Amino acid sequence: MSFFYINQIGTNLTEQNREEKKKGFFSLFELENSGVLEISPFEINGEATGVGAHNWSWAVNQPWCSGSGTWQDPYIIQDALIDANNSNGVVIRNSIAYFILENNTFFNASDSGLYLSNVDNGRIARNNFSYNNEYGLYLFSSNNLTVMSNQAHDNSKQGFRVYLSNDNYMSNNSLYNNGQSGLYLYSSSGNTIQNSNLSGNKHGLFLYYSDLNTILGNNASDNSAEGLYLFSADFNNISGNLMQENTQYGIYLDS
Repeated sequence: MSFFYINQIGTNLTEQNREEKKKGFFSLFELENSGVLEISPFEINGEATGVGAHNWSWAVNQPWCSGSGTWQDPYIIQDALIDANNSNGVVIRNSIAYFILENNTFFNASDSGLYLSNVDNGRIARNNFSYNNEYGLYLFSSNNLTVMSNQAHDNSKQGFRVYLSNDNYMSNNSLYNNGQSGLYLYSSSGNTIQNSNLSGNKHGLFLYYSDLNTILGNNASDNSAEGLYLFSADFNNISGNLMQENTQYGIYLDS
């Protein structure tokens, strides 16, 4: 059973307020994270070969990566502060190796803080994807990932964008104050979105041509448009979500 409420106003930031918060965010990390490893954005292509190829063999020789890419010993990138300085963010593509990204901060990218393309077998946990100029986290044609206990806020477009990506488990994430949607699914199925905060965006959660997903126990309140927007999205299991005090609708069905 789905339940929702329709009430009053959302809480999107003006661009001026966003810039003021961004400056405070950077200062906060300078003060509180002086012990973390500061690194530049990078790209890993699991299928790259040849001299100078930036594949996992290259990555594991960097000071910020360890492991061997197996289930028992995944590649691990953790405790890193990655300031893209208004250029491209971190990219991982064409990878089936097991890996973990944990307790990293991805910010100030011109596009996505973290972009995964054709990637399986990853665990993305307790990271912060904020103040990026398009998306916090972008999954493109990436499946069977665990995405949990992350934050994505104050991104110009979407906190998480999930595009042509299936069977991902997304739980206990906090996606708020993003310019468009907290979480956006496009032509994606079999995903679980559970126990997450999707408040203070334009749309809390937007499903576009996305079927057979499970949306369970989330809070999609205080958004400036809808808590949940479904466009030609069928056979989704929507249960136990709180959708109150959204400006337009708690849940909106469109075709």
